Amino acid sequence: MLHPYAKVDALFDEPLGSWVSGEKAGLISLEFLQTRAERGFKRGVKLQLVTGPPPVALAEGVVTGARLSWGAAHHAGFEARFDRICGFTVCAEDLPEDDNRITLSDTVKDQDGLPVAKWIYRVGDNARKALDFGLDRATDVLKRAGGGEIFRTSLRDQAGFHIMGTARMGDDPAKSVVDANGRCHDVENLWIVDSSVFVTSSALNPTLTAQAFALRAADALAASLRR
Repeated sequence: MLHPYAKVDALFDEPLGSWVSGEKAGLISLEFLQTRAERGFKRGVKLQLVTGPPPVALAEGVVTGARLSWGAAHHAGFEARFDRICGFTVCAEDLPEDDNRITLSDTVKDQDGLPVAKWIYRVGDNARKALDFGLDRATDVLKRAGGGEIFRTSLRDQAGFHIMGTARMGDDPAKSVVDANGRCHDVENLWIVDSSVFVTSSALNPTLTAQAFALRAADALAASLRR
């Protein structure tokens, strides 16, 4: 599982003040995180309000898809867009899919002649529906806020930064790899303590959950050694 990730931005007539100095944090909405049957998909999305692109990225056409022209009109074009763009990232809760897996490559080998790990992944239908729903909600908010031209990115290509799953936690050895403390069902002295044991991804960053699980697993491991 990953965190499938989309984005929608809007161009506003007035400067937004998002590039003033000082520490800032994005505003997050979890209103659409829980399952609602009428939406036609399970679980949901996190929306996060973010600033527009920095100067160089803006000039290169990030978000808008159109590079600013060089020459006499460059400064005017830059001022018409810089600090006038903001948007929402849309992060979907990825559910486990049977076809998404880690296997061994048939063609690539490491320096020892062994096949390297091969990552097979596609965005599932449920995640795609959730992303489209989130994009529509974010678009509506930006338009109501006065946004003019809308730029939608249906799927960001840099969205593989939260890798979860493949060693599912559970009580049934036939359906899971480790128990509730990360101990492997089939290999008694093997403990798996990371986000690979997650049974779903949520739509939130996994670090704190992984840290909490590591602490619990450490306590369980220490207790087993004292027996």
